[in-house]
Amino acid sequence: MSQEQTKQYAYVERVLELYQQAPETPAHSNRLDRRLAVEFYEQQVKIEEVEAAILLATARRLLRNPQAPKLGPIRSLHYFVPVIEEIKSTTVSQSYLEYLRRKLVASASLFDRRRNLYSQIKTISCFLLLSHSDQIGHIAEKVIKERRPDTGRGFLDYGNFSIHFFRFIICNEVPAM
Repeated sequence: MSQEQTKQYAYVERVLELYQQAPETPAHSNRLDRRLAVEFYEQQVKIEEVEAAILLATARRLLRNPQAPKLGPIRSLHYFVPVIEEIKSTTVSQSYLEYLRRKLVASASLFDRRRNLYSQIKTISCFLLLSHSDQIGHIAEKVIKERRPDTGRGFLDYGNFSIHFFRFIICNEVPAM
């Protein structure tokens, strides 16, 4: 392998590593992500610009208003292309990037605590499900028949089911849907 190919390979691997380490991104990259990373190399996009774009986009996603509608998952490195263009056209100070890193670390620890709480709730739910199995079918049937207000299609969501189940356990009320 020539020196140029070695540089390109190292660059592409680093870009994909930065992408995969970002929250809410897939654990594995695909061939389109790899192709885009090669294009970044050919366009001479600096690793620092890619890293700053991923950091900025991640901060915008995770630190947004909690009441805002939930965003869909990031499925591709292409998600970051507009932010890379933004980073290339403006100057972002290193101190601001460090500030974002600290904010994301703090938010990640809060996210981990919430995930731990959710896990505990799931465990309690499973225990309660086992102890009240006679009513589960009735509640599940009601939840399945519920319609999403945005699409009008039916859905079964674990969180939605849990809410109705806890209402039954605590208030002994079967949801009227």
